[in-house]
Amino acid sequence: MLIKTVSGCEERVDRKFICAINPYVKHKKSGLGEQHGVNINIYQSNEFRNLLHLSIFFRKASDAEARPWLAKKHMIAWGIINELGL
Repeated sequence: MLIKTVSGCEERVDRKFICAINPYVKHKKSGLGEQHGVNINIYQSNEFRNLLHLSIFFRKASDAEARPWLAKKHMIAWGIINELGL
């Protein structure tokens, strides 16, 4: 569904959905630099307003940074699945 929606945004076939890609820079309060990334938003447009359906933030990371983060999220997900007995 996401790929179809983004493809529709690129081809301008489905004008109900808008895909906005915004660069993102966040200044860290600790003074250790900036956090760079990209925010992708998908909106549904109608005559009254634009409804935000999906917002995804991507940031650059090395393998050394990404692997522990993904492993932690994986363990949390498996813990939830085991608790629910799925």
